[in-house]
Amino acid sequence: MKLNLSSSLAGASLILIAYNIVGKGLGLLRESLYAALFGLQVEFDLYLVGAVIPTIINSIIQYIGQNYFIPAFSKVSDEESTKFLKNILYVFFISASIVTILLYISSSTIISSYLSGNSIEISELALNVFRIFILVIPINALIAVLSAYFQAKYKFVTPVASQLLFNLTILVFVFVFYAKLGIYSIPFGFLVSMLFQLIYLYAKIEKSVRRKLVFENNSFDLVKNIPAGLGIIFFIEISGQLFILIDRYFLSQVDSGGISALNYANTLFILPISIISLTFSTVVFPKFTDGFLGDRVLFSKNVNRSLAINTFLFVPITLIIFFFSEEIIKVLYFRGNFTITDVELTSSVLKIFCTSLIFFSAFALINKVMYAVGALYPLLLITLFSVGLKVGLSPIFVNAFKQNGLALTSSISYILLTVMCLIYLGFKYGLLKYFYSRDIFVSVINGFISVFMVTFLFNFIDDYWISFFMFPTMTMLIYIINSIILQQDSIIQILNSFRVITKFKVVK
Repeated sequence: MKLNLSSSLAGASLILIAYNIVGKGLGLLRESLYAALFGLQVEFDLYLVGAVIPTIINSIIQYIGQNYFIPAFSKVSDEESTKFLKNILYVFFISASIVTILLYISSSTIISSYLSGNSIEISELALNVFRIFILVIPINALIAVLSAYFQAKYKFVTPVASQLLFNLTILVFVFVFYAKLGIYSIPFGFLVSMLFQLIYLYAKIEKSVRRKLVFENNSFDLVKNIPAGLGIIFFIEISGQLFILIDRYFLSQVDSGGISALNYANTLFILPISIISLTFSTVVFPKFTDGFLGDRVLFSKNVNRSLAINTFLFVPITLIIFFFSEEIIKVLYFRGNFTITDVELTSSVLKIFCTSLIFFSAFALINKVMYAVGALYPLLLITLFSVGLKVGLSPIFVNAFKQNGLALTSSISYILLTVMCLIYLGFKYGLLKYFYSRDIFVSVINGFISVFMVTFLFNFIDDYWISFFMFPTMTMLIYIINSIILQQDSIIQILNSFRVITKFKVVK
């Protein structure tokens, strides 16, 4: 009997990670193109100011689409599933359209709050970018629902493939139209790319479902399928997206290009989280929910094993990025208008972000656990506290350390956000009882030993490019060999997963 590789958790995770590596690679290539075309110039800072609120709203819509639609869809019968999908598409699109209209009406006030005291020309650029970007919001609302629909149907690859199409389209669009449109090639590129993404997702829906969506005029009682915690989920997701918005308010208090440096560094900071932690959490979310309703001891062990494996993976990644940040920035961004000064500015910010990478990567899993156990109010309060901490510390640290201070306040907030959720889960549900503390401790020590061994070895090698490509490879190799010798539980679990995966045959 043939087994579909994507039907297993390990297989689904592997496929999604492979797609995400390609997609994020295109995303990095896109950011590299931005760096070459715009560097850390004021024009790009203004683009980031104009794009921040629409970008945050789009992220919120994506998370709400997943965290609301999937649990609600699972309660709907097969006969009513298409009706439910159609109603949610209408609700999301209409709500997003209303938000877009309100944002357009208040656009001048919003942009002036960021750029008070600046010239009319500067404000006009940010305002135009803002108005173009808000046109994306209704399109993104439809994409969010359709992506959640495919995830609810265990078709994880389709939404990731659509994101890959998005990254490829915008990369080509900016490259082709930059000479004519300048900085406006980015927001217009987003608009065109999302239209392509929406068309792709719609085309992947089953023909029978598409026919019902277009031709059937039916009604559905939406209210009874709305979970009681939807409003709380909405505020949680809003709160979690405020960190970037807060940073943009300090445009005039950081170095020239400081906001751009934060953007480029944050892109690299989030990259491994989006490839590994978010992919893993997307796949295990339904299992966490089912496990909590079943065997609590097994649930606790599985959650803690997931956290231990996440730490095992992110220790070497964190150390490599931290000690090799300047070289990474050079390879990715050092060309065109991105100068050596820009490299130094961005790499210093990236190092500060890295101090919280292990914690924030773990939060991608912990966040799903909080949803699985129904701890919405505690999650909201903890998230609001972390945002409040960011707001309170930013004016102090930005005066002393400029953009580095903003990165530091974010890192402090991320660490406390993760730790507080862990403490709550430990006291309330006893999740820390089966905490893999030894495995995590060994991962951290092993990581430092591996980095220092490779650093010592490469002191005798003068070739820059050999050092750049061999340093992370040798570090990971020594790290894995050490973990196998020490018989760490995490490496055993990962190797066992690969053994299981190789037994499956991929079928179309």
